[in-house]
Amino acid sequence: MRYIDLHGSGGPKDATGATDTAWLAEAQALMQQLVAAPDKAARDVLIDANDELWGRLRDWLLRLSHDKCWYSEARDLFSVLEVEHYRPKKRCKRISKGAISDGYWWLSFDWSNYRLCGKVGNAKKGDFFPLATGSPVATYNGPSILNEIPLLLDPACPGDPDLLSFNEDGACCPHADADQFTKLRVTTTAVRLNLNHGRLRKARQRVWARCWQLIEDCRALAQQLNQAVGPAERERLNQKKEELRRMIRPESEFSAVAKDCLMKSNLGWVRSLAAG
Repeated sequence: MRYIDLHGSGGPKDATGATDTAWLAEAQALMQQLVAAPDKAARDVLIDANDELWGRLRDWLLRLSHDKCWYSEARDLFSVLEVEHYRPKKRCKRISKGAISDGYWWLSFDWSNYRLCGKVGNAKKGDFFPLATGSPVATYNGPSILNEIPLLLDPACPGDPDLLSFNEDGACCPHADADQFTKLRVTTTAVRLNLNHGRLRKARQRVWARCWQLIEDCRALAQQLNQAVGPAERERLNQKKEELRRMIRPESEFSAVAKDCLMKSNLGWVRSLAAG
């Protein structure tokens, strides 16, 4: 997971990069209809009848993440990445087998509530949106969503992606020094978004192994250079460092894994490379 600057993006853009005013006007009109609806049943019908609206923002959301899932950083060219609602729209489950409450219907057509998610993770998340014990619960014209304390990490929240860590086996996990609440948020997110799915773990494992091999290659080449070896070895060293730089760029698949691998090295130049 890497931070996606959704809220600083300026809102939906069309293919030319201009603000999609037509989409915004349609979303606003539907919001007014939701507010005027007599009950939940009528709201649900309205939401279902217009579910293509958020799908029209898929290409824009893809551009923000370099065509990657916002949660897993996977780029799947064969299956469709889905536009999901971070806060569920029609109904909401706070605990796995608990009662179902009304969803965040007033955010159904709010682009700031949209995230891009792989189908496997989105199916597992479903209507689940747990809050910390004692957290206020947002309602329309009541407490704001800004007062809530979600347990699910949000790729559009600046501090959340940095709470995730990875290991050489490709597992997604909390940092070793994380406090109990952070551990709860990370483990809840990993389970509910299926972030330790077998294929994801294997893909992360390959990225980690490649990073580690490059670090070891660079270490060996640097030792050779200390023995006054020629420019060919220096060029090889520079090429391997450049590959490491590419692996941690936002457009690279599983770049957060590569960055975490570099940050866990005990070599100063490697950690400096990861820090940019």
